[in-house]
Amino acid sequence: MRNNWNDIITPLYIDGYRRLYTVAYRRVNDQELAQDLVHDAFLLAIFHQKELREHPQPDAWLMKTLCNLIQNELRSPSHQNLSFDEIKEIPEKAVCDTIGYLLPVQLKDDEREILIWRFEQQMSYSEMSMRLGVSETLCRKRVSLAIIKCRNLMER
Repeated sequence: MRNNWNDIITPLYIDGYRRLYTVAYRRVNDQELAQDLVHDAFLLAIFHQKELREHPQPDAWLMKTLCNLIQNELRSPSHQNLSFDEIKEIPEKAVCDTIGYLLPVQLKDDEREILIWRFEQQMSYSEMSMRLGVSETLCRKRVSLAIIKCRNLMER
């Protein structure tokens, strides 16, 4: 029985641990918690080995499992309570986003911000143009160029 799950879990662990850890660490910003979450994802993979074996993309299953564990952790009360001192330490430019960590790092800050506004916060072009102090046409052009740049960077 051990060889049955070992032949699928071991390659996933060897090939994917670093990527999974990086995603977890970026989201929770705590090394030990990130390691725990990744290990929990692998434990779930072992317990759901039949489902994992039948899944067309086991690595995607594992990533989705990790993302769900991260979301659950971030919703927990231990992450909801901030002291006044912690709030003062949050930088002004801190962006709380869910797609920001998925965007290529080569994007400029203004390109990243405009994509987050459009796709995460679902702002209209008129709202965005008012914030940027530009015409709606120019705002549409900036969003379009940011999408094209993002797509090109992700295809590399």
